[in-house]
Amino acid sequence: YDLDYEIVFTITGSSSAKITAGSESLLGRIIDRNMLPLKFSETIKMKRECGDIDLEMEHQKNKHIMKSSFEKAIKQENPEELYRAFTKNTSFLRNDKSKIKPELERYLKRGGYPRIIQKEIEDGLDLDYASRKLENDAEKAIQKDASEIYDVSPEKLMKIAIFIADNTAQKLVKSSLSDFVGVAGSTAARYVDHLEEAYIIHRSKHYSNSAASSERKQQKSYIWDPGFRNAIVGSL
Repeated sequence: YDLDYEIVFTITGSSSAKITAGSESLLGRIIDRNMLPLKFSETIKMKRECGDIDLEMEHQKNKHIMKSSFEKAIKQENPEELYRAFTKNTSFLRNDKSKIKPELERYLKRGGYPRIIQKEIEDGLDLDYASRKLENDAEKAIQKDASEIYDVSPEKLMKIAIFIADNTAQKLVKSSLSDFVGVAGSTAARYVDHLEEAYIIHRSKHYSNSAASSERKQQKSYIWDPGFRNAIVGSL
């Protein structure tokens, strides 16, 4: 880099914890790209580009319209802009509803891991394959990679992941979490931090105009991918 060679090194891996642990910052010489599981709209785009689904409307364009309308509604404290966009999109979606609904049901079961979706495009939906793949990935990511990097109990780390998966999108009550796992509150909080650093979960703060109020309120926790969540709780 310092000698201006036209060379770019791409370093990839499925374990973000292992990639970032103990690495130098390489300030000014590195660009991070975190590749998360696909969102539902991204799975539709992938399947559409592969010719696996034929839709009439331009979903990417309408997604941007919805996002822009949502931002305006928040900034202007006026939901009418968002309501109009929803009404317009509902009429656009009507022709594609019969095709999109089963895709949504699939997504809520097997999630958005590209390899699983690629196999689905090639060979059709195989929930047994998706279940085995995701369960193996969950065990590797939580019980092996994360527990080794952070030097924590793999069993307790998995129990915390199971608790959050079973209560995803709910408020993260630290006392309930520590009781469920059988560790001190500070230890449970540290384990949750590790799961977030490993991109297994993410947390959402309470929305408030007051930063202090937002910090005081309990956060909600989510598993990044619905298929991964289902694999952790054994419901795929």
